[in-house]
Amino acid sequence: MNIMDYLDSEMFTPAYGGDLPVVKSDNIDRICRELYYAIKNEETIFIYGDYDMDGFAAANVWGEILSSLYHVPPVFFRYVNRMHSIDPAIVDQAKRSGARVVIICDSGSGIRDREVVAKLRMNGHEPIVIDHHNWEGDYESSCIYNLIYNSHEENELLGGAEISGAYASLLVGKHLCDKYFQHSLSFNAMIFALASMYSDCVDLATAPGRALYNIVQTVQMPGPLLLSSMNKWNYSFSRRFFSFIVAPPINACFRTEEFGLLNSGMLIKDKYLSPKVSDKFYVAHKYAKELVELLVPVFSRERYGNITVCVHDIVPETRAMHVRNFSGLIANKIAQEEKGMAIVVVKDGKTYEGSYRDFYNRKMLSTFRLFCVADGHDSAFGLSFSNLSEFTRHIQRLSETATVRTEKDYEAMSSRFVSSVEDVQALAVFNEYRNVRSKILLSHKCSSVRLVSTTRFRRVYDVGLPYNVSCTLPIMEGANLLIEPMITKSVELRAVE
Repeated sequence: MNIMDYLDSEMFTPAYGGDLPVVKSDNIDRICRELYYAIKNEETIFIYGDYDMDGFAAANVWGEILSSLYHVPPVFFRYVNRMHSIDPAIVDQAKRSGARVVIICDSGSGIRDREVVAKLRMNGHEPIVIDHHNWEGDYESSCIYNLIYNSHEENELLGGAEISGAYASLLVGKHLCDKYFQHSLSFNAMIFALASMYSDCVDLATAPGRALYNIVQTVQMPGPLLLSSMNKWNYSFSRRFFSFIVAPPINACFRTEEFGLLNSGMLIKDKYLSPKVSDKFYVAHKYAKELVELLVPVFSRERYGNITVCVHDIVPETRAMHVRNFSGLIANKIAQEEKGMAIVVVKDGKTYEGSYRDFYNRKMLSTFRLFCVADGHDSAFGLSFSNLSEFTRHIQRLSETATVRTEKDYEAMSSRFVSSVEDVQALAVFNEYRNVRSKILLSHKCSSVRLVSTTRFRRVYDVGLPYNVSCTLPIMEGANLLIEPMITKSVELRAVE
């Protein structure tokens, strides 16, 4: 079996050339009719994006689409206070904007959100909610009198595939462009949607994911001004660029509450000013990393089986450091250290709030909803509760039944399948697509090892593969290696067996 036959057997179709999905949803069409009339009447449209990378990207998706359809610039919500639901400040900002239509992206599916949406309607606005989170309540009934598209609730129209909030906005925008304006969809909007898929760790091996990835990879254009300025290393628009270069600095600004910088990044149009703004994003990211290192030790740890519960009673010092905003990053770090599930919560008053992360990416959101308030994604969600002893009682019971791992981090494949550079590139593309589920890596035993080059931080070895292997550790002859092919035309050591 050659490399392509092996990948095809894993339901991988590298030649997939499909366009973005056409979602035949009455809810999407109703939204697009409202947007069509607003655009034809040259109305200003107000755009709200949630407080994370996906919400930021979704707002930019609409900014790019609307800018391509007519000359009236949209008004973006200006971030003011990190929220985990729609910020009530949207009511005053929308009123001041003079906009009738308000697009709410990557948010609006929670019970608490309904109050804000109702206030917008009472003030004479027409709110449009486009989201991908679980809808709390009766979705079909809510759609009768409201303009809503929730890709999670309508995912059978996507073949059951999950997509990010920004991708949901892109699909609505595609319908608007195709049916109502016979206009091509903005390429920059597609780039922001792809960035959100990677930042939200959504599987790109699905048909919608492959379509978006292939279109962006095929079209050779510089992309949005902000992202181009952040791309100092000339990366392709792929997982490495979005997951490690773009998303962390932008999310760091939300966590450190550098809202002025975020608002500048949303509105920037000056190509000479953009590099200075992107540099500030990296400064904020460095500061956020330093804060995480300082905050991890302040949490107590209690281990139940392979589940670690970490608690911190907030004090003025940690409140000033916005400790609650960093619970996700702290949970990530502790999950890696403990090699298991990590729940990191902050007690402020009578309520515990925090985040869930898992070393093995187990899907536990529906389980946690049985005994606490939890919302987000299966692989990363926020949670809250009021009784710690009751919560830990449930965790103890859960630790007795939860398996150590429900799916592999990777799927090892023998290097005997790899006979050419093209084979390595095929594997690299496969790894890009499968952003969440097990990635295929190469299992290779070194019959010989030759050091090709070395720097202070990295060594490069010839181990008998089409490409050299880069590694921060020494490799010995006869070692069993697990290596990950990357699209950047290199092969990186993932772990030593």
